[in-house]
Amino acid sequence: MAAAAVMPSSAAGLLTLLDDENDELKHYALVHLNKVVHEFWFQIASYIGSVEALYEDDEFKDRELAALIASKVFYHLGELDSALTYALGAGAHFDVDEQSEYVQTLVGKQQVLADQFITKLSCRTLQPSPCICSVLQSMQRLGSACQMCSVSCTANRCCQHTTSWPATAA
Repeated sequence: MAAAAVMPSSAAGLLTLLDDENDELKHYALVHLNKVVHEFWFQIASYIGSVEALYEDDEFKDRELAALIASKVFYHLGELDSALTYALGAGAHFDVDEQSEYVQTLVGKQQVLADQFITKLSCRTLQPSPCICSVLQSMQRLGSACQMCSVSCTANRCCQHTTSWPATAA
């Protein structure tokens, strides 16, 4: 007879590891928090500052996993803008093919924002900025290619057929 998986009754023990000096313990905590975040998001929300700090630490190797957990917590808190921001920061940890309400909601939210963004860009009301290419690449990763020509953002161009950023409207 196979042993049944034991579901923890709390995330408290894992949460205390987030503030440990040892990165291996933080890694362990994040991996296991990710497995239970949908059940214990309300406990993790009390430690969201610690999770965000791990994401913001450029030298922490599991920062993208921290972003994924933050995204899921913000999703449960109903803060979809923050959830989407952290999902974009989660890189490959955010699986757009996952068939869950969480992913479906964020991809749908992202599509609405992408449409608004592209509309502003195509109307030439968006001020050019160094991060626009990065944003467009992130949106394409989530399934929203540039709708002006259906190709990805490259270098400092929105589309391959454009040689530079559109001029801003006066």
